[in-house]
Amino acid sequence: MKDVYSREEYENAVLNGVVAPYKGKGERKIYYPVWGFNKLKKRWVKIQTGGGHNYDCLQDKTTCSVCELDIENFGYPKSKYVYNIQYYINNIMNNPDNKIRLSHEMFHYISKLNRKFLRDNYTLEQIIVKKIFEFRDIDNIKQSRTWYRTLFNKRMPINIKDH
Repeated sequence: MKDVYSREEYENAVLNGVVAPYKGKGERKIYYPVWGFNKLKKRWVKIQTGGGHNYDCLQDKTTCSVCELDIENFGYPKSKYVYNIQYYINNIMNNPDNKIRLSHEMFHYISKLNRKFLRDNYTLEQIIVKKIFEFRDIDNIKQSRTWYRTLFNKRMPINIKDH
């Protein structure tokens, strides 16, 4: 199996059973778990898993080239932070029985991140605030107040509008 296919090569690979055919809907067509069509280059390309990070980079042992570029542009490894938060969210969704423990781990991870990351990503900050309020008001989890205090260095207000 090749790393890059032209459209004709891809169609032949599907006919020969080398690659699985696309069965979904939508504009972004992934035909194989790691394949996608790059419209700009007009060819099939292999999609990197892990956001281009290697295992040691995700374990904070080394920094990869993607992180070095992010640090140069943003001052922190933005793509690694986003990838790890996405990983936590997927774990929470797939394990509803351990929702509180996994949420605690995720909020603890976010609190250790560079504060500039939350300030630069206003939408993410609002989603986190909304979710913490949801944990407090709907799920009645008292630990959510601690999460809020740890993330924003102030007491949790009564109303979400006061954030």
